[in-house]
Amino acid sequence: MIPDLLLNEPKQAEIVVKALDCGYKYLAAELEKGNSVLTLQRKLQGDDSNALFLSKIGSKQLEYMSDHLIDINQYGNYFASGLKNRLRIAVTTSQSASGF
Repeated sequence: MIPDLLLNEPKQAEIVVKALDCGYKYLAAELEKGNSVLTLQRKLQGDDSNALFLSKIGSKQLEYMSDHLIDINQYGNYFASGLKNRLRIAVTTSQSASGF
């Protein structure tokens, strides 16, 4: 995903990378606060649990975008906004943990 964006839409790729970085930091902060969904993931997946969780949620956002994105110039912002919302929902529901 990112290599194609870097080649064709570097500004959009930068937004996506920043969104992923912010998402990872958000997950790390929530885990530090003792979030039960992320704590369970850490027990099940080990030290890579946040990266795996972010990858899963990011993939869901990309899948959604493939059917709904109309303007490539909004790719990065659309991804960032969707990822942020999906992460907030995912860390508040145990359903995300059980399906991981």
